[in-house]
Amino acid sequence: MSGLLHDGARFALKRLGVAPERVTYRAIIELPDQRGFTREVTVDRGDGSVSVGAFEREGEPGGLEAPTEWMVAFLETLTQQVIRSGRKDDVWPRKLRRWKGPPVS
Repeated sequence: MSGLLHDGARFALKRLGVAPERVTYRAIIELPDQRGFTREVTVDRGDGSVSVGAFEREGEPGGLEAPTEWMVAFLETLTQQVIRSGRKDDVWPRKLRRWKGPPVS
């Protein structure tokens, strides 16, 4: 297996920092054409509120201008998993990566 994507997307959450009051992650969507999107996600450790930044486009011009609905939904699901786990055990994962194929019509 070459490790190259042909369809779908690779999703990642990389922890940027843990402070007494907040945890910050970089959320990443990588597409097969070496383009993608990133945004910052900050979790308040006190009340659990989540602040989500706007998506920034990465890579060469062309391709998608914004992530599709299914990509955003899957990334939000992964983000919620990390938040639940972190708030429950106060252990915030350093990195989480998953691949998901596009929805089948």
